[in-house]
Amino acid sequence: MKKIFLVPLFAMVSFFVTAQEYSWRLTYDVSIPVGELRSDYIEAMSWRGIGIDNRWMIQDKLSVGFAASWHAFYEKKDNTLETTESGDFSAYGNQFRYLNTWIMQANIHYYLGQEGSINPWVGLGIGTAYSVQRMELGFYAYSYKPWSFSLAPQIGVDVPIGMNTDFTIAARYNMLMNAEDNATSDFNYVGINVGFKFYVF
Repeated sequence: MKKIFLVPLFAMVSFFVTAQEYSWRLTYDVSIPVGELRSDYIEAMSWRGIGIDNRWMIQDKLSVGFAASWHAFYEKKDNTLETTESGDFSAYGNQFRYLNTWIMQANIHYYLGQEGSINPWVGLGIGTAYSVQRMELGFYAYSYKPWSFSLAPQIGVDVPIGMNTDFTIAARYNMLMNAEDNATSDFNYVGINVGFKFYVF
């Protein structure tokens, strides 16, 4: 499954490596669970996340590149009763829920403004993600470690702040689509990314 996602993920990027102008972005990411992830597993917002993004300009307003990010969720549920699917074991107490995701994507972006000025943009990332979901309750622990198809429509804006440097802010809808059956079938969350863009010529 991993090979299916990784081959097209980097093939598009390598095709455009001859482009002359590109940039790097480093962001701090805040994540908000939505959908089944929020209703079935974890509600708490994540304040732990980081992202890196590399883009090559292939036309005046169009870029391609790749991105990688890590996000960590945590929530404590007090006084929880957990019973296994078979019904042969139950535990009661404080439950600890964790989720770590590592996302790797190829991306494409279209820019609505001009370089050197306030420049809004829209984009799409597509690739794969590896997740580690773990729940602990006393001596009982459950873990799930899927590889997922990932998709991330996104919008953002770059604001020049200095020579070859922009302040950047973006919103992403991260969709991690798991093929296997489990307690939380998909990991979907909204990301707010704040950081800096560095031009390389």
